[in-house]
Amino acid sequence: MDAQRRLIELARERGGFETYSALAKRMGVTTATMSQWRSNVAPLSEARLEELCGFARENAGFWDISIRAEKAKSASLRRQLQAFLQVGGMLVLTAVAGLPLLAQASNFPTNGQSLCTLCEIQSCHAPHGGMEWLGLPANLHLLA
Repeated sequence: MDAQRRLIELARERGGFETYSALAKRMGVTTATMSQWRSNVAPLSEARLEELCGFARENAGFWDISIRAEKAKSASLRRQLQAFLQVGGMLVLTAVAGLPLLAQASNFPTNGQSLCTLCEIQSCHAPHGGMEWLGLPANLHLLA
């Protein structure tokens, strides 16, 4: 299933809308427009993407990149966007898996090294030298 259609489906389900027509009405668009979005005839504007993500309780940036990756005409660009999504997913899984450790951060053994949260990594000057310790390129920047 394509990303745009899946996002609309999630917005309908999680937003508590019984039909796509009810979702369209809430968004102030016609059912024809909703149908065009669902069939990928018409693209979503950024505002509509954010609105759908709000109903779906999803990250608009992730969905924007997912949709762009699917629509990329260049195979190289498509691969790069998909790789970016995979790296982002790994960071989220790493962060979620580490939450129990972060809850006990005051007892976390650092051997005298700086300890940075994911939000601080971008500006952290710890001895690990940036993003290489995550196995990521040094020039990769995380959005805080």
